[in-house]
This record gives sequence, structure tokens and C-alpha cells, in this order.
Amino acid sequence: MITVDRATGLPTGWSVRIKPACDLQTVTLIDAEGIVRQWTVRRGADSHRGGEEITVRRLADITDPVFRECARELVDRHRDHLITAAQTFEAFCRTVGDLDHLTQHLESTIPGLGTRIQIDHTTLSVVATLTATGQATGAVCSLVTTWLADTGHGGQLPSGVTMDLQHNDLTLTVTFDQARAEAFFTWYSTHTAALPVDPTIAEEVPAIVD
Repeated sequence: MITVDRATGLPTGWSVRIKPACDLQTVTLIDAEGIVRQWTVRRGADSHRGGEEITVRRLADITDPVFRECARELVDRHRDHLITAAQTFEAFCRTVGDLDHLTQHLESTIPGLGTRIQIDHTTLSVVATLTATGQATGAVCSLVTTWLADTGHGGQLPSGVTMDLQHNDLTLTVTFDQARAEAFFTWYSTHTAALPVDPTIAEEVPAIVD
């Protein structure tokens, strides 16, 4: 979560860039690492800057009140964005249970598997990714196939799940949107038996992916 410095009106190290574009100006909120966090477009010009591009580290340095208020709104929007993202992730964790335990169990059961759970900041939803290399490819394929069969999907991938196989090295990436991730990890929480890692299963992966 971000904390706004009362002296600057911005989080520490952050800045606001105002850049003219024809008769419009873009107002951009930039974090301490130079990453754009929010932006918008407004009509008008900074009367004290002659429409030139400016970057400020204090809201008080934005002399045009329209753009100053716009920058303040961007800070509020980003804070609300982070709050919503945190609430979404917390809700996901409540649904699936002990997420750390589940991902650790997955990775210890299938050597060569990496799991990643993150927020998509565009959709403000959870995205889960399983990445398998080597012999783990076959085991993950088997796991996903078992999940699909147990939940009535047969051998067809439902919407919200994608599987991408790199044929040159048999690296398999399985991506779940939030609804499917909740369904998969909820199912997996009752699926505690270790899966055998059978290299021959990897030969079946292309057919399942396709």
C-alpha cells in the first residue's frame, strides 16, 4: 500500500509529468522507479509553463488548479486500485485455503514445477500460472487432465485455462484466470496424493494442448 507524503501530496520519490499533445495534455503519475502507475488526458494548458512538458515532485508545483486536482485524483485512483487488488487477493486466498501450503505441496510433489500467483492489474483479478520443465511437464499435464476429468470437463480445456507447450524443450505453461484458479486449487486441496513423474506422459502433451 502507498503512503502519501503530506509535504508533497505524492508518495515518496513519485512524480507527475504533464505533457502537451495538440490541444490536450497528458497527466502521468510515475513511481520512484520510473514506472507509470496512472495517467489521463485533460484539455487545457499550464498558464505558467506555456504548454511545455513539466515534471514535478510536489503537487503544489503544478500551478494550474485543473491539472493539480487531476494529479491528486490519479494518486487517489492508484490507492483505490491497490486496495481493490489486495481485497481481491485476500478473497481468493480465503476461497482456496492455505495457498502457501498448496503451492509448496505442488512444487515438492512435482520437481521442476514453478507456481506463480499474481494480480493482473489491468483486470484486477488473480492469475495463476504453472510452469513445468523436463519430466515435470508430463506430471503437470497428468494433473490438469485429472482435474478436468474430475470436474466434468473431460479432455477439453474450459474457458479461462490455457496451456502452452514449447516443443523445443517441452516447457509447459498452464495459465488459469481467477475463477478457474479457485476451482483448481480448491480441487487440489483434496488431492494430496503425490503424482508419479512419468517421462512418457510428456509424449501426450501436444495432443492435450492442441
